[in-house]
Amino acid sequence: MSIEFNFDEWAKLAKAKPKEFERKRQEAIETTIAEARSENQKHLRQLQWRIDMEIKRSKNPLEACVKVNKMLKNQVFKEGGFLDALKMFGPAPAKPKTPPKLKLVKK
Repeated sequence: MSIEFNFDEWAKLAKAKPKEFERKRQEAIETTIAEARSENQKHLRQLQWRIDMEIKRSKNPLEACVKVNKMLKNQVFKEGGFLDALKMFGPAPAKPKTPPKLKLVKK
């Protein structure tokens, strides 16, 4: 079962019924983790706990967003992080060449 995500609907729910929003958010998170491979579920639960703690400790939603963004970026770019794990599969494919710039010429 996958969760359909409509940002506008979730945003309206968060403003109008914050408790219902939080219940649905928890349900969506749990469903997503439950659908993951069993060997990844423990790590995903730990990561979600860290995200929830950052949100709880933040003074406002913007601060929470910045903290979670920084935390996730560290997971990707730190030594031994996600980016390093991807590099184990080989070099990144070559970037396509940039097409030449066209100039307008008046006749």
